[in-house]
Amino acid sequence: MSGPLPGAVGSATEAEAQPDVGDAELLAAKELATAVRALCDRVIRLPASARTARIAARIEELTAEMERHVRASEVPWYYDDPRTTRRVVDRMRRLGDGRDELSDFNPMMPPLRIRVENGRLAGRVLIGPAFTGPPGLVHGGTQATMLDHIMGMLVAGIGTPAVTGRIEVDYRRGAPIGAELELAAEIESIDGRKIRVRGTISHAGEVCAVGQALFIAVRPTAD
Repeated sequence: MSGPLPGAVGSATEAEAQPDVGDAELLAAKELATAVRALCDRVIRLPASARTARIAARIEELTAEMERHVRASEVPWYYDDPRTTRRVVDRMRRLGDGRDELSDFNPMMPPLRIRVENGRLAGRVLIGPAFTGPPGLVHGGTQATMLDHIMGMLVAGIGTPAVTGRIEVDYRRGAPIGAELELAAEIESIDGRKIRVRGTISHAGEVCAVGQALFIAVRPTAD
């Protein structure tokens, strides 16, 4: 990987872009997801007390306000919004700008910064307290999700729509909460529709988890 990965959403570079109305709305959606992520982190660190009920009532008011505006479909809005799907298709063609934009819209997904070059993926992520397993360490299920996601992004980045057929995770050591983790993935082999990928999560150069996955390329649909 050459050059540093870009900073977080909302950096000076993005601010200077002066987005149009549509982009401003997408930026607001990212900010909402960021705020909810922060809220989840605070909730699990806030001891139960006399103020808990009052805070819960305020959040319930916001939830009720949002409920009036959500769409009927349970599919995430950014899966089929033209403003995001167009960007995703373009990013799959040239996944090298250091972002996984869809993870920015999902408060239940730590925002990833990834880059694909020469058939390899490299990136970083900082995982907050809401994803804690053992005290101070990232939950193993979260690590498995991260590995599945980055390996799938790598496969998509080479222009091959595919789904996960099998994934195995070998946990080597604990991944610390609140510390920057390094992500990496590479394609090991392609045999027809079968694509085998290896991914890792590391901290300070030490591997925390290794994923081995088999992806199955999706058969093209007839027009």
